[in-house]
Amino acid sequence: MKFRSNSNEDVYLALTSGQTAIVTVAPCVLDERFHKEAIANGCLPEGVNDTPEDDTPSFDRKQVIVDALNAMLSGSNEEDFTAQGKPAIGKLCERVGFTVSRSEADAIWDEMSK
Repeated sequence: MKFRSNSNEDVYLALTSGQTAIVTVAPCVLDERFHKEAIANGCLPEGVNDTPEDDTPSFDRKQVIVDALNAMLSGSNEEDFTAQGKPAIGKLCERVGFTVSRSEADAIWDEMSK
């Protein structure tokens, strides 16, 4: 499937497996394993118009992460958190379906903890 950047800049994608890809302004073929990450970073599949035709709310990355963290807190899986009490990045990424950096997760976690 082809994807394109929704901005005037290339979008760099990185998976937790270490694989990387670049989505350019021009449509480019993207391996299936990058599709979720591309969409999470604002890239558009070929044929999708970037001007919304309805009032559907846009993807709120932070809210998705907050919801996942709340679900982790409500659960009973001790592996969802590190020994220091922070969310386990691997488990968080599994829940949200896209890559979350440690710094992004920590910033949201700190905000939630206040």
